[in-house]
Amino acid sequence: MSGILAWAGPALEPDRFRRALERLTARGADRREDEDAGGAWLGATRPDWQAAADLAGPTLIDRIGDVRVVADATLYYTDDLRTAIGDAPAGPRAESAGTLVARAWTRWGVAGTGRLEGDFAFALWDGSTRTLVAARDFAGFRPLFWAPIGPGVAVASTAGALRALGADDSLDLAVLAAVSAGLHRAAGPETVFRGIRMVPAGHTLVWRDGEVRVEPHWSPPRWERGATLPFDEAAAHLRGLIARAAEERLAAAGPTSFPLSGGWDSTVLYAIAADALGRRPGSPQPRPVSISYPEGDPGREDEIILRTLAHRDASTRWIDVDSVALFDDLETRIAGQDLPFVHFYEHWNRALARAARADGARVQFSGYGGDQLFQVSNVYVSELVRRGRLLEAWREWQRKGERSRKEFVRMGVLPLLPGWAHDALTRVRGGRPLHRYLERWIPRWIDPGFARAQDLRGREEERLPSAYPGTPAEQEWRWFVLDPFFPLVASRVADFALDEGVEARAPLYDRRIVEFSATRPWTDLSLGAETKRLLRASARGLVPDDVLAPRAHRTGTTGAYAERQVRAAFPALVPRLFEGPLLLADLGIIRADSLRAVCRPFLDGRGFPNTMEVMALFYTLQTELWLRAQAGEASA
Repeated sequence: MSGILAWAGPALEPDRFRRALERLTARGADRREDEDAGGAWLGATRPDWQAAADLAGPTLIDRIGDVRVVADATLYYTDDLRTAIGDAPAGPRAESAGTLVARAWTRWGVAGTGRLEGDFAFALWDGSTRTLVAARDFAGFRPLFWAPIGPGVAVASTAGALRALGADDSLDLAVLAAVSAGLHRAAGPETVFRGIRMVPAGHTLVWRDGEVRVEPHWSPPRWERGATLPFDEAAAHLRGLIARAAEERLAAAGPTSFPLSGGWDSTVLYAIAADALGRRPGSPQPRPVSISYPEGDPGREDEIILRTLAHRDASTRWIDVDSVALFDDLETRIAGQDLPFVHFYEHWNRALARAARADGARVQFSGYGGDQLFQVSNVYVSELVRRGRLLEAWREWQRKGERSRKEFVRMGVLPLLPGWAHDALTRVRGGRPLHRYLERWIPRWIDPGFARAQDLRGREEERLPSAYPGTPAEQEWRWFVLDPFFPLVASRVADFALDEGVEARAPLYDRRIVEFSATRPWTDLSLGAETKRLLRASARGLVPDDVLAPRAHRTGTTGAYAERQVRAAFPALVPRLFEGPLLLADLGIIRADSLRAVCRPFLDGRGFPNTMEVMALFYTLQTELWLRAQAGEASA
């Protein structure tokens, strides 16, 4: 991983560019390079450990003729790419990612971005056409921001680098309010700074002759289209796709770390990858690392993990979950953030990355993608309702162990209603809006007048699954793949790993697997009491049958652990909201008295019964502390 910065436009003072480049040292302070490319400046930073050829490589700025590339990238299926370009395969990672980006541009122009497979963010300058191109992979594991600055444009790995270069960093109060309320989806690709936006995952930015356009270079296929394989054959095909995706992402040197829970995503990935490695003489076996929960905790999967490992005569490195304090150094972490977003489970993820390093790994896999691609919520019963098969829909609902008629209406009927029908029902209910599927409520301490003026509810509704085409099940699938919130979280988790000296990779979120999953019917995902049917079937014979079998209740949940952490930490954190004036209240975003009333239960140790309200309070707390840090920095 690297930090990248590029500017295209009129002549720029070298010192100004280099000061901005210094803001990227959090993504690598050991190596730094910049170049005036004539009409553009490009620069990159990188840690020494990432200079290995199988990681980012030693070259910070790649050059082919008039083309210059800075890349924060790891590309996969590079032999396939070279073949498409017209070269003979040269072996994995024989060229740097930046060189391959330049060659794809030379061969196909802007369309070349759609040919790249991997985790990437890059900026390319073509001096012959005076064109700046910047792009981000469809999963969004590498961050990329852009800003118009005067008559030019800049792109960077962080918003802080763009602020240092002169981007408009006045606060966008609507976005700030959305972030402070935990409505991150309502923020979309905007940031809290008016002049800085994210390059959305799967999009390419092109600047030429002072004009900027940002367009998608990848779109998921229509769901449930093109399925031709019977279920068992589809499971075998999926196993092959997962094995290939894992092989493409394995560390070229040293071990690859596998966070292994008792859940099906990580279990299937571990079993298929270990089986594929076992067929390659001399290949290092994966190094599992697992988190142990106390007996009686609903998160405990220790025994399931041990059964999976015994099947392969393997062992794991254990982490005691209660040794990981979620809120340690929260104020320091917030103060160091370019943007007001601290992941609730940051330390939990960092603990896994540190364990990987303790095992000598520089690459760590995750099971990211399993939930998005291979399960569907109960909303799928709405398709049966839409077809008029009401009795079948109700029976399917009961087979899932559900009994609530009210919840059946919410999941099976309301998703089918058009927007005007929702509005009509809201009027009938005296103005009380219906709680749509996956919609987050605006916390009660957000000022209602401000929320109406900024249309926070409307911004949230624009990015609900219903905003996408297709059946409710397809809308949910496309929402998981396209919503900007998920790349935001994925890139932050990748950043945590980078800080700990590890590169995070997600084989299940391989583009080929995403596109294959789109072809399968919802019955492959959920049917009666069974969920993730196709994913589980892909690992048959590699995992004990009882591990793959449906479970009477959900395991691996972090709720009880999170509640212990909240009860221990919030009584000390919450009073920080009462020290001095509340900046969010001064901006008109929150009502201080309402927030303080909600916080009182923490002060006497009672806590909250409402988990969503706790999360919203966490986001408000971190946004307030971030604003205070910004104010302190401005006055220093």
